[in-house]
Amino acid sequence: MMLTSRFVSIRSCACGARFAHRDDACPQCGRQLCPARVRSVGRLLCETTVRVNPTGHPFRLGLVRLAKGVTALCIVSGLTRGSGYDRVRIVTKDGVFHAIGAAARVNGGSRRPPASGED
Repeated sequence: MMLTSRFVSIRSCACGARFAHRDDACPQCGRQLCPARVRSVGRLLCETTVRVNPTGHPFRLGLVRLAKGVTALCIVSGLTRGSGYDRVRIVTKDGVFHAIGAAARVNGGSRRPPASGED
């Protein structure tokens, strides 16, 4: 089930560190992590296509910078440029982060890709 929300769950520590993973202990100081939330909108920093994997189907992985300096590894879908400027929305599906890209701005601000034959 895909959960869409204005916020995404992360983990935070008393030392000030914040993480987008499910471990119980802080990798920086070893203290217990507590649940926290940040806005579910972020910037796609980079992405790559994983072609060789157990499913046999290629998929895209990307690093997304969320609020408060949190970086999350996400499965990427939707239209993105992969240039570090794409705004994406993070949703959670079965405990996995998914970054969904909005239509990239092309053709002077249009939110649709050019039709075949247009330049």
